[in-house]
Amino acid sequence: MSCLLAIETATDTCSVAVLQEQTIVACSTLTRPRAHAENLVPMILEVLQRSRVAPSDLDVLAVSAGPGSYTGLRIGVSTAKGLAYAAGADLVAVSSLEALAFQVLPFTRCGDLIGSLFPARQQEVYLAVYRSTGSDLETVVEPSVHDVEEPLPLPSASADVTLWLVGGGVPALTSRLPRAPQRIRLLGQEDITPSAVPVARLGLRRWQAGAVEDLALFEPHYLKPFVARKPRRSLFDRRFT
Repeated sequence: MSCLLAIETATDTCSVAVLQEQTIVACSTLTRPRAHAENLVPMILEVLQRSRVAPSDLDVLAVSAGPGSYTGLRIGVSTAKGLAYAAGADLVAVSSLEALAFQVLPFTRCGDLIGSLFPARQQEVYLAVYRSTGSDLETVVEPSVHDVEEPLPLPSASADVTLWLVGGGVPALTSRLPRAPQRIRLLGQEDITPSAVPVARLGLRRWQAGAVEDLALFEPHYLKPFVARKPRRSLFDRRFT
């Protein structure tokens, strides 16, 4: 019986789930800014205990690989790699944007388009577009960095196709929606939150297809270089400079 642990840390949401065969047996999710470093490992231990699974029982670690928060991805991927190495388990990577779109899939009809968006700062969003087949997703636009002032790179579609826009990057586009013939449905982060559950389900598919990552070489899919913020001046600086 296969046993999989999934980790999602691409946004402010920290989520972990255990999947055995096709069933999610435990899941824990916390949405709080900058809380991954403190909470991820305790959450993993909690879901493993609830599932009665020891780390050595794990066959595969599925991790949300980006794009998204640089710090969140670094913490999630490094934790997944460490656990996989210690347990002798495989590591599979799942696109964070695809995992988000996967949650919309049950509401779609065949042919509908799903645009997943995460904030990327500097008037940009991380964007990927998928087409629903009814039971799966086909990638239409690969994950990329998109300027919110530019038109969305959407394929032409008929009027009976619904365009679903989902994720924390949706508010940045509400005043710049395309003039398209299809219906548009907006799902912000208050409607659908990133979760380890779709990471687990997509990760199982990757693993069964043999799409295993090299533990030594794998890195998150950042898409943008990390830019450190200039720290605020301390009280010491203000008094003595």
